Amino acid sequence: MHVRYILLAITSYFSIAFGLCYTNGRQGSYSRNQSILDLGDVCRQLSGKYNRLEAQRVCVTDKIDVSWSFELKMIGAGETREIDIEECMDGMKKELMCKPDRGGVHTYWNWRYKVKPGSRNLCFEPPYWKPIGGYDPQDEPKWYTCHEKYAMPWYCWKDKYGLPGYVGA
Repeated sequence: MHVRYILLAITSYFSIAFGLCYTNGRQGSYSRNQSILDLGDVCRQLSGKYNRLEAQRVCVTDKIDVSWSFELKMIGAGETREIDIEECMDGMKKELMCKPDRGGVHTYWNWRYKVKPGSRNLCFEPPYWKPIGGYDPQDEPKWYTCHEKYAMPWYCWKDKYGLPGYVGA
């Protein structure tokens, strides 16, 4: 009986995240030089209170003329949730550091972080970006039911359907 509680404590200590780093498209340089972009400024714009499934986007151009598209989406099961600057920076930095410097998308318990570099002054370029209110398989109620029933988000992971070039059943 005690072993179960110990395992539960250990597994709840680690944050669970799923996603990918992009392997094609424009390459950025943030992983080699973090001073080219003020991530704090980006997250000041993205921090605050979100309703369930609400997404916000920010586009900035770094000091070497690479445009960066950022998206933060609240995917938790609750009605609303707040995110502060530090939590936002932690998630976005992981996407900026994705190798080979082409950004990425990762889903954590309550938030989905997405970052992609682009050509100067061009943000949210297809095929990586859907319309902000566009269909996303993870928005389906059955995904949340699965997530809560099994308490194992990897069992319910569906983001592959939102990837560019994916042709699925």
